[in-house]
Amino acid sequence: MNPGPCKGCRERFVGCHGRTAEGAWRCPVWGRWQEELDRQRTASAAERISRQVQRDYICESKARFRKMKEQGKPMRR
Repeated sequence: MNPGPCKGCRERFVGCHGRTAEGAWRCPVWGRWQEELDRQRTASAAERISRQVQRDYICESKARFRKMKEQGKPMRR
């Protein structure tokens, strides 16, 4: 994982990773890095959800076919 933009930063101080009263980041470099991380997390979460939906469909489909086979029902064509 990337250690972040602040490793070795000479302008770093206690509280520089916080926000101002208006909601803006005190350190703009840190703020841009945090926004990029949030975008990556959102994209990653969406991808995980998509893969989970696919896996669930495959598992349910296999269970449905297994049940039909056990009951001796012919498969649709």
